[in-house]
Amino acid sequence: MNYLYKEFTGGPERIVKVILDGWANVLLLDDVNYNNYRLGLKFKYYGGKIEKSPYHIRPPFNGHWNVVVERAGIPGTISASINII
Repeated sequence: MNYLYKEFTGGPERIVKVILDGWANVLLLDDVNYNNYRLGLKFKYYGGKIEKSPYHIRPPFNGHWNVVVERAGIPGTISASINII
């Protein structure tokens, strides 16, 4: 599966800003759920299908986080930037 990825450590004081050139799924995952995502197992995430840019999301609690930007198997390329503020 092709996707864009960024990791960071922080909590609600941080803002994840994603700028997209089209629609994409933006997933904010903790380490356990990111590992499940990579293995094709059931996982929980914050975010979802995003059609307007920029998109902002905050982690709900302190921890190590993984941001994934993907198109859920739909062909095409993703052009996006992921910034942690």
